[in-house]
Formats: sequence, C-alpha cells, structure tokens
Amino acid sequence: MTNQGVNIAERLTEWKRKFDSRLGTGVTAFAISTAEKCYLAHEYRETSESEPTSSPYPSEAIVSITQVASRPRSRPTTARPAEYAACILKRAIGDEPKAVHEYLEALLESGGLNQWEVSQRLRRRYKEAKQVAGHVTAAYVQGLTMDQLKEDFQRVSNLIAREKDSLLPDMKQQLIWSISARMILFPLMKSRALDHQGPILMAKGSRKIGGFKFEASNCSVGGSPVLFDLQKGLLEEKPNEWAAILSVPAWYPAWMGEVPIEVQ
Repeated sequence: MTNQGVNIAERLTEWKRKFDSRLGTGVTAFAISTAEKCYLAHEYRETSESEPTSSPYPSEAIVSITQVASRPRSRPTTARPAEYAACILKRAIGDEPKAVHEYLEALLESGGLNQWEVSQRLRRRYKEAKQVAGHVTAAYVQGLTMDQLKEDFQRVSNLIAREKDSLLPDMKQQLIWSISARMILFPLMKSRALDHQGPILMAKGSRKIGGFKFEASNCSVGGSPVLFDLQKGLLEEKPNEWAAILSVPAWYPAWMGEVPIEVQ
C-alpha cells in the first residue's frame, strides 16, 4: 500500500524477513498494518461518500486523521507517521529495542540513527500522545458530575435487573464493568490521581470511504465532529481508505467496560 508516496510494505520487506522468526509473523504483519495506517492518517481525501455513524472514541482523542480536503500542492516531508508507528509497535512488543530501532530506520530509509536519537524521537511522540490523552480526561471531568454518574448507575442497574434474562452475557458483563468503573474512576480523574499513567496509543483504519463521526466525549462537551469509519470486522481484501491515530488515557478501556477496573 502506498501513502504519501511511500510503499510501506516494500520499505519493511527486509525488516520483516529479519524479525519474522523472532517476533512472529502476526506481529510483523501488525507492524506493517500499523505503519500504513499512521501514514494514511496524515493523508487527504477529496470527498466523503457516506453518512457518518457514531464512534466509540471521543474527538478529543484524535492525534491525526485522514482529512476531507483538497490535497495541498506541496507538503513538507515529515517523520511523524513513522515515529508514531514505532511508538505503537514499542508498546505492543515490549522489550525489543533492536526491532523498534530498525523498524523506524526502515520506514525513514535512514540507517544512521543512533539509539539516543531513536529514543528522543519516540519520547517526543509519546509526550504529544500524553497531552492528547490529557485532553480526553479534561473533557470528561468538565462535562460530567458525580450526580449524573449516580443517576446512570441506577438506571443501568435497573436495566440489568429488568433485562437479566434477555441480555447477552458479554453485554451484561460490559455494562456491569462500565458502571462500576465510572463510580470509582471519576473522583480519581478529578483529583488527577491517574495523571501518572501512560496513554494508550493506537492506529485505526477503515476499508470504506465515508463516515465515522468522532463526537466530543460522550458527555456533550463542545468539539467538532470528525468524519471517519472504523468498520470493524470487514473481510474484504481492500486497502484502508481512512485512518486515525488516537490516544486515550489508561483508564478509558475500564470506563467503556472493555476490561475490569484496575487502579494503581
């Protein structure tokens, strides 16, 4: 796939061959896909062809996204897509500095980076991601109150009790995890007790031109909706047409009920 005039898979061919056995082919395929999405998230699309639907992520979480706009006549070269891809890979594979180092070098087609420079580049992107995740926290803290959350807790508890025989087990579990987590997390968010936790950085893509709408955080906080489509689970073997780099706070999966709460 080519983005910004860059054939990502081609640039990573030698890196993939070298690290397939060490990391596993699933991880190297993930690395290539992540890089493609990161480059695409810095691209432009002339039009959007379908109506947007809701996204599970707030607009405040967007680091970079494919833009609906005319392509500029010229664009300065940037290392940001490669650096964000390397940040995401580093978080995914843990203590594999050589793989991350050579991954970044391959994407940038630069073999002269020393370890200090790689660390500095990734640290800058990490700092940006942490700031974006901080905006998500601020939006929720400003847009919600404990009284609202107590009302939601009671409403959802009543729903679970009323529909206990019809709710799918996974849905019921997610609802229970979510409402329980929010009551615990919100005071910690307000007191900034969770600010020390690192952000969750990710790249999401869609094989369909059209709309996913990133609403301002689901508490009616102001912010411009952004068109994008995650289209999870599509099986067509087509390239992604849209992508976004997103950063959310570490508490976000628990808030959404995706995982049980763990506060450190």
